[in-house]
Amino acid sequence: MSKQISRRSFLGAALAAGAVASAGLAGCGNPNANSNTNAAANNANANASASSSTALVDHSAIDTSKVGTDDYTIRLGMTKGNPNPVAVINALAEGFFEEEKANVELTIIEDMGTGYSSVSADKLDMVVAMNLTLNRIAEGEENIFMTGGIMSEGGAIFAAEDSDITLNGPEDFKGKTICGIQADSELIVIEDMLINAGMKAGTDYNVIYTDSMSVNIENVKKGTADLGILNGVPVYMVGVKSGCKLVAYNEDLVGKYPCCRMTVNKSMVTDHKLALTQFIIGELRGYQFFKQNKEKTVENLANFTSVDAESLEAVYYGTDSFRTAMEIIMDPQVDIMKKYYECYKTCGFIDPNTKYATDEYYYNEAYVAALKVLAEREPNEQLWKDMQAQYKTENTTYAY
Repeated sequence: MSKQISRRSFLGAALAAGAVASAGLAGCGNPNANSNTNAAANNANANASASSSTALVDHSAIDTSKVGTDDYTIRLGMTKGNPNPVAVINALAEGFFEEEKANVELTIIEDMGTGYSSVSADKLDMVVAMNLTLNRIAEGEENIFMTGGIMSEGGAIFAAEDSDITLNGPEDFKGKTICGIQADSELIVIEDMLINAGMKAGTDYNVIYTDSMSVNIENVKKGTADLGILNGVPVYMVGVKSGCKLVAYNEDLVGKYPCCRMTVNKSMVTDHKLALTQFIIGELRGYQFFKQNKEKTVENLANFTSVDAESLEAVYYGTDSFRTAMEIIMDPQVDIMKKYYECYKTCGFIDPNTKYATDEYYYNEAYVAALKVLAEREPNEQLWKDMQAQYKTENTTYAY
């Protein structure tokens, strides 16, 4: 099926209509899109350095001795059906924010398009879910910043139950019709892989763009599409509870890639850095709780989302017969985010000939400070040591 609408205009419409909102939806990126990755990362660093004299925000280290002193109330937006912000949901349910003196006012939003617009307009301070921040920045948005991760990976590809399709690389997609949500990063990273392999949509493969994963499932069942792309909870639903079968995980095809991000407005990284740090400390404790308390975490997720506990446990912890497609991860992962930015260029969401200085819009200082506070508080906790080590390996291109 040929494309009926430009990618950039589709993405804008999808955001406005909330087409990307769904239980367990995730944004993601492709670290193997490396034909221009190094050059693009260098360009971004050069752009950031060139503009350092007029930096948007102060990226100096946060004084951790003052953490706990900002009583600002953070206006947090979350979609009700999305369990992906596991650590935040745990922190809300277990009272970690209150214990860290992080005042949080939760607003349930209908879709992430509304969420991003609300952060941009200072009606919300923070959203924790979809990874569309880079696109908004590239289009000229100056009031949103990325401050940490929520999860990584999360996508899988499925086919009809009686299909003999196997997917080991781009060549296996030749002649296939793929059904996916165009604004969903799970499809973006697959198209990026195919385009970088020299394949063309409409010639080597076809894409049916939809606005929901349920439509993707129906198209595969009816034979309208050979392959469908899902993420989050629906991966388990299809893999275990439908007339379709999983044939590949995105990560196996494209490597590790980022997913949902924490996005905040400018005031959070200027006037309320301490409040942001206090929030992230509570979130990191929610992550620790996720690692150490499976049963209670599943209960917290089920209470927040109304998704059944069996599916939630399988999706976030895996089972003996089901491999989870995602990784809950708090790290900002700037290196991987920059590679994912190249996917946007490849797939036409961002003008590939325009250089965008995105470095200033990564703000890692609150995450680093929060991790430092916890490592000093619990010096024998291996998790904090591991996360500090991970930060050093996944943020080597962070400009500050």
